[in-house]
Amino acid sequence: MQSQTVLIEKKKKITESINLHNRLGSALWRLPTEVLSEIFIHCLPETSHPTSALAPMLLTVICRRWREVAMDMPNLWCRLLLKVCGDWQRKVLCYDSWLKRSRGLPLSLVFHCYAHNSTWLVRNLLRPYINEIVSLAVFAVRLIDKPERMAAYLPALQELTLSTVGCGLPVPTTGHSFSPNLRSLTVIGPLFDLGIISSFNPVWSHLTHVNLAMRHLNAFFHLLHLCFALSSSKICIIHNRTQALEPFTHAKLQALHINSGTNCLPDLFNALSLPDLRILNVSYSQTWHHKEFMAFLMRSNCPLERIFGLGVTMTDEQRAECVALIPSLQTV
Repeated sequence: MQSQTVLIEKKKKITESINLHNRLGSALWRLPTEVLSEIFIHCLPETSHPTSALAPMLLTVICRRWREVAMDMPNLWCRLLLKVCGDWQRKVLCYDSWLKRSRGLPLSLVFHCYAHNSTWLVRNLLRPYINEIVSLAVFAVRLIDKPERMAAYLPALQELTLSTVGCGLPVPTTGHSFSPNLRSLTVIGPLFDLGIISSFNPVWSHLTHVNLAMRHLNAFFHLLHLCFALSSSKICIIHNRTQALEPFTHAKLQALHINSGTNCLPDLFNALSLPDLRILNVSYSQTWHHKEFMAFLMRSNCPLERIFGLGVTMTDEQRAECVALIPSLQTV
């Protein structure tokens, strides 16, 4: 008798679960297309790769209506991660089908390049979409021929990331072929010096963000002279300066993240003025040079809001001095 009661109770719970599922399914089916579209947008992963296990591909196999809605939403198909390896001819059909669904909207693409002839392969794929690509990241995971050539002839390009870590590749030798619309440049791997920075003209004058590794602090100052529109920068200094630094004021830089184990902060603080600085992130400095930093703050007279970073330690007294000098400073 007890066993029969248990079975009846289980059957009841299963029936209730089925009914709830049917009601939910019915409710989802009745959702207006606008609401369903908004839900689909929130389903997108951070990086999109053609796989049936992730949106937007997953959304196309749930039911016919979901597929129709998803296929009719160009903004679901504007981000794509592509792997240049293996059977490229088969992959390119899938990638091209994906990109066609974007219907002319701005595209954000990430390439993981394994093949030696990646540049030629990728440029053939991108040719129909050169006016739509606004963001491009190229990660070279083996020796390939000049990855920066993938960014050439993309007139709408605004953001470019080039990574050649572990590939033994030299830094790109010219910026002349980059789009005049380029605003953000990140180069991971090679070190920039004065010569390479000079060879990149005129691209620097357009940039508002740069993320680079520098051989010396004077190379960073040279970069600041050329990037007069710069509003944010992430810089790694590998060696200390090789010559005296002339005082310099950059009027537009609002966020500076400087990573250096060479203890170059005194030289930086003594020579640089940043009257519009809002955020300062200093990482891996061997010593915090408070006297030079306070002189930098007084000279810059900037609306600083935050100071933070790894390996930087201030005393309570030093924090109080900073807050007293900069009323806008909220976090130290």
